Amino acid sequence: MTGVVGATIVVEGRLDEVVMQRLAIELGFDIWRILGRRGKAFIRERVRDYAAAARGSPWIVVCDLDDDAPCAAALVRNWLGDAPVPKAFILRICVRAIEAWLLADGSALAKFLNVQQRRIPTDVDAIPDPKRFLVDLARTSKSARVRDAICPTVRSGRRVGPGYDVMLTEFVRDRWDMAIAAKRSDSFARCLRSLTRIGSK
Repeated sequence: MTGVVGATIVVEGRLDEVVMQRLAIELGFDIWRILGRRGKAFIRERVRDYAAAARGSPWIVVCDLDDDAPCAAALVRNWLGDAPVPKAFILRICVRAIEAWLLADGSALAKFLNVQQRRIPTDVDAIPDPKRFLVDLARTSKSARVRDAICPTVRSGRRVGPGYDVMLTEFVRDRWDMAIAAKRSDSFARCLRSLTRIGSK
């Protein structure tokens, strides 16, 4: 494709949306609209409809692998079967969650969270639960602001703290180095390669 083009984006939640907005800026494509934001089950129920819609214009769907399949390819097969899909339809699976893509820039994230970089493994795609790992990492922060934002209280019953999305949005927009992340996360590198079909850069 030549020239700046646009795509419809489908995401699980707010953090995914912010990551895709950053990718659009870096890769040079416009986001026409963003759908989803209602979790993974919502996407799965409609994914074949999204693929069909891509016959008219590009669609990019992003969601976490979690524990729903042994690998990204297996999840794609489970959702789409073996039927061919339009070239303008891109389904990217974060292994095992989009937080792994942020952890892949370990140096910048460690500084942002005020934690020791050695606590972040180099093989981030092998982390079983990247969201939980990031929250537990933030518990070791020297910054009360980080701990209060990212870590939930026992009484809340939530997986993340009240400022989780806000703080990680700041990191994605201002600190995250995508080139470094792509070197440490094969999942993210594959995403970048596929999205160059949409972007103009």
